[in-house]
Amino acid sequence: GSPVDKPRAAVRVRGPLPPRVRILPLWALRLLAPVAFYAEYSLMFSYAAKVDSLTLSVWDTVRRSAIVYWGRLLFGGDRLLPVNVAGILAALTGATLYALLAATR
Repeated sequence: GSPVDKPRAAVRVRGPLPPRVRILPLWALRLLAPVAFYAEYSLMFSYAAKVDSLTLSVWDTVRRSAIVYWGRLLFGGDRLLPVNVAGILAALTGATLYALLAATR
C-alpha cells in the first residue's frame, strides 16, 4: 500500500502493560509534551520560592530519578542496568536521609 494507507504511529508499551497497547497517538504526545514540561517547571519554580536551595536540589534529584524510572516503565527502551538502578537508589536514599536529618534539627 501507499504511505497514506499506513496507520498513524502510536506509542507502544513494554513494561507493566501488555505489549502493543496503544496509549496515545504520536500527535497527542507531541501536543502534551510541552504542556507537561511547562506545568512541571511552573510547579518547580513555585516550590523553589518556598524552600531553601539544598532542599530544592534534593527534590530535583528525586524528580529526575522518577522521570528516568517511570519513563522506562511506560515507554520501554533499553533495560536499566544495575548501575542505573544503583544510581536511582543512591539518589532516593540520599533524599530520604536528608529529609530525616533535616526533620531532627
